[in-house]
Amino acid sequence: MAREQARPRGRRTLVWSGLGVVTVLAVGAALALPSWSAPQAEHTEQAATATAAVARETLVERSTEKGALGFGATRTITGTTDGTVTWLPEPGTVLDRGAAVARVDDRPVVALHGAMPLYRALEQGVRGADVRQLKDNLEAMGYGGTGAGDRFTAGTAKAVRAWQKDLGRERTGRVAPGDVVVLPGAVRVATQVAALGDPGAGELLSVTGTEQVVTFDLPVADRARVAEGDQVALTLPGGAATTGTVTGISAPQVPDGDDEQDAADRDPVVRVTVRVDDPDALGGLDAGPVDVGITSGERADVLTVPVTALLALAEGGYAVERVAGDGSTTLVPVTTGMFAGGRVEVAAGEGADLAEGDDVVVPA
Repeated sequence: MAREQARPRGRRTLVWSGLGVVTVLAVGAALALPSWSAPQAEHTEQAATATAAVARETLVERSTEKGALGFGATRTITGTTDGTVTWLPEPGTVLDRGAAVARVDDRPVVALHGAMPLYRALEQGVRGADVRQLKDNLEAMGYGGTGAGDRFTAGTAKAVRAWQKDLGRERTGRVAPGDVVVLPGAVRVATQVAALGDPGAGELLSVTGTEQVVTFDLPVADRARVAEGDQVALTLPGGAATTGTVTGISAPQVPDGDDEQDAADRDPVVRVTVRVDDPDALGGLDAGPVDVGITSGERADVLTVPVTALLALAEGGYAVERVAGDGSTTLVPVTTGMFAGGRVEVAAGEGADLAEGDDVVVPA
């Protein structure tokens, strides 16, 4: 970090180093402030000034987007069995393979993992990818002996009966579509959609993933600003800082908005999902607003000064005032590079010298 030291009001000597008599403009945040003239090599300056050190650092240019911490997009679990809902898991519950997603007529509807919904009854003699999926789940839950391949064998029926016994269900050796719900993996209950007493064939739960993520929207035109695998800076509620990695970018979609606002009036966006690299950094926070810093440029190991140290020369280009040990200043021409965080990359012009640790003049 550059150090900054106040300089008292009063007289300071300005030595024009090989630049001749020129007019310079003090450069502020907008790089444009009122001009002042230098009609002679030495003059008196009454404005209060300070000094800042030339630093060698990595300069990072970032833009900030408003994001939200949560558990990602929601999906709905729908039951297909006849009966009455008699129990539902509480919000925040994690449902893994083998867990009950609901109880209908006081019998558990069980979560299995896979990609194919159960669309038919599985029993001895049938075969197919859905049978292979059931057998994989039984084996994963500790019910072995199901047999190889995609045929529902006597061994499969025996494993199903053992599973049904542990569930407290009738031991039929047969699995009906309404007995299970197939999910892609473990999920977390967001809300109970059904109420106790509702029909078992209908929407039961709203669920999310189990991993906390940060999501934010970008206009479709800005899609190229991020890519999967990019690292971003995260600022949490309270100011704590951590990092995240972009794991997903949606197809263009209509952003969320007020109910009164016509969706046709909202410009499409892409929704970006970010995994928090260190979940412990969240400190138990479940949800909240998060600032997401997207890196748009980076310059490593460069000399930098505060932007306010720049002087715009009348004939074009920029300079900084380097302060000598006796308090005199020398105007050093510089070329500029990246601007970021109130600092600017600089390099001394031809025949000039500027080094890390040099002091330059800035407004007080």
